[in-house]
Amino acid sequence: MVKMVDKSTDTMKLENENTKLPHHLILAVGGQRLTEPPKIDSPESWAKYIELAIKSPLIYGTLLTLASMIHSQKWDIKGNKEEELKKLFHESAFEDWKFELFLELLLIGNSFVEFVTPPGGRKLEKLVKIEDPTTIDIKKEGFKYALDEYGQPLAYVQETETETIEIPRERLAHLKLFRWPARVFGVGLVEPVYLYEKARIEVISNITRFAERLNRPLFTIVAKQPISEMGGLSASEIEQIRNELKKLSVSGALFLGAPFEIQNISGTFSSA
Repeated sequence: MVKMVDKSTDTMKLENENTKLPHHLILAVGGQRLTEPPKIDSPESWAKYIELAIKSPLIYGTLLTLASMIHSQKWDIKGNKEEELKKLFHESAFEDWKFELFLELLLIGNSFVEFVTPPGGRKLEKLVKIEDPTTIDIKKEGFKYALDEYGQPLAYVQETETETIEIPRERLAHLKLFRWPARVFGVGLVEPVYLYEKARIEVISNITRFAERLNRPLFTIVAKQPISEMGGLSASEIEQIRNELKKLSVSGALFLGAPFEIQNISGTFSSA
């Protein structure tokens, strides 16, 4: 017999009634742990967050509403080099991609803006938002990210269909919605609720599919004369007809010839 034994206010240990297990299973019971995002610290996970946001009206509508509210707020630049920076943002068409930047931050928690300088020069000419953030990753050394002593990336890489481009970190602004300890990428609003919302959509889909099956009319197809007496039908053709009838689904269609008729149409799930 296995039972749960409360050892402290923060953790529980799984113990056997007679002998302790050699390796206890520690379970967190603190409420704050429930909202901890999954330990997926890689752009490889972003595509599935984007896919879920598109499929979920709840998430999609929430993100669009929040991004629109932020985008509609007035903003200004004050301080040193005010006019120079205003000109830079204007020439970079910041207003054209500002909404996309906010939406990306809310969705995947990350967005990237490249600093464009002339060849051989150092003066900043333009700001360019990376069109597809899923193409950006941090440079790796082996299987680990290449970070400095402060945990900052040494460089970034962009994967295209034809090549891999290395981007020095001085040329790329990595924007994050939320920062999580020990993670190099930001956390958006979709990641913490991903598993719950994905399960919710799957449950709704399964219930809908189940209801569709129950909602089909039930009927009996009978021959006006014994099938064996029907001229021109071999035993293999008769068996083929039986098999096709078994595979008939809610989305299928059935065409009956003169020797057949439908009897005993029953009620449906919706009329019960």
